[in-house]
Amino acid sequence: KLGRGEISLDYIRQSLKPESTEVMDYIAPASGLILNKIEFD
Repeated sequence: KLGRGEISLDYIRQSLKPESTEVMDYIAPASGLILNKIEFD
C-alpha cells in the first residue's frame, strides 16, 4: 500500500508506536516466509 501511495511512511511509523491507535488492516502474504524462532520475555 505504501508503494501505491495508499498510505504514507509516517502512517506506518505512527502505527508501530506502543501508544498508537492506528489499525493496520493489511497483512502481507506469507509466501516464502519461514518461522525460525519464538522468544518470550
